[in-house]
Amino acid sequence: MRISVIIPTCGRPRELALCLQGLEKQTLKPDEIIVVNDSGAEIKGKQGVRVARAKKKSGAPDAKLGSAGAKNMGAKMASGEILAFLDDDCVPSAGWLEHLGRPFKNQKISAVAGRIEERKKTRSRKNLHDLILNLPFYPFYFLSRKKTGGTIYSNGRVSARLDVAGCGFCDWGGAGNLAVRKEVFNAVAGFDSRFLSGPSLEEPDFCSRIKEIGGACFYEGRAVVAHNPSPFGRLDQDLMIQNLRANEVYFGLKNIAFRSPCKLFEFFIYQGWQILIYLILVLVDKKYWLRVRGKVKGAKHYFKTIMKKNHAHRD
Repeated sequence: MRISVIIPTCGRPRELALCLQGLEKQTLKPDEIIVVNDSGAEIKGKQGVRVARAKKKSGAPDAKLGSAGAKNMGAKMASGEILAFLDDDCVPSAGWLEHLGRPFKNQKISAVAGRIEERKKTRSRKNLHDLILNLPFYPFYFLSRKKTGGTIYSNGRVSARLDVAGCGFCDWGGAGNLAVRKEVFNAVAGFDSRFLSGPSLEEPDFCSRIKEIGGACFYEGRAVVAHNPSPFGRLDQDLMIQNLRANEVYFGLKNIAFRSPCKLFEFFIYQGWQILIYLILVLVDKKYWLRVRGKVKGAKHYFKTIMKKNHAHRD
């Protein structure tokens, strides 16, 4: 099988150079490497690396295509049967591609997610606010949590365990270390570029649509990349907080809520509880109001997107 490695990048030349160095050391060499440049800066292509300038969205001349759009563009250019996606701030281990490609020998597997090791460890702060926010749902999470890979709960909540060395079927995996059959990628129309800027849920959305058409996602913990996380410095902090909550609602409405009356009930109970807690916490910190606005923004964004889609179908 031919394997194409696709790397979207935007203004991180140092991180990209480390990523490409990691690809040079692979035990299984990729058949092609495509870098999609979503910034105004020039990138000098290395031998065996194809660099393409991202085609901007209509509107402002400095508008970005975005990570999802850049990955979709790279996928259209790729000639491989398998598309392997890497983020520009991820450095693959020497056996990364060999391990990531091996599960595709099983024709039932549509996508393979690998292990993402965080270079900069951040301690998770479980404060009282987090405890109260999730208290009614902890028994549910405990009973349905998977051992490896990402989990999508029926109430719309998404969580990940992408740093464990195990393997097994999963709900989703991170696009910084994810491979998919090209025919499957085309069947689900690639990544959804309509998620708002900042932290989005394009990966669980993508894998959820693969499962909808009967595909299976597999987690391979031996396919390791080291992630050197970079802050979202190009996005205002307040806007990032809003967009994160908006993307959660957009994802849930699109993939979870309307599957059945039960899931619709679970989704709105979960969202309603979160909004209630945020409104109470506004008394402590006004920043929590941004989360409430984000929830509303996500619902508006979803229905606006659906109306545009229906209008396009009528045309």
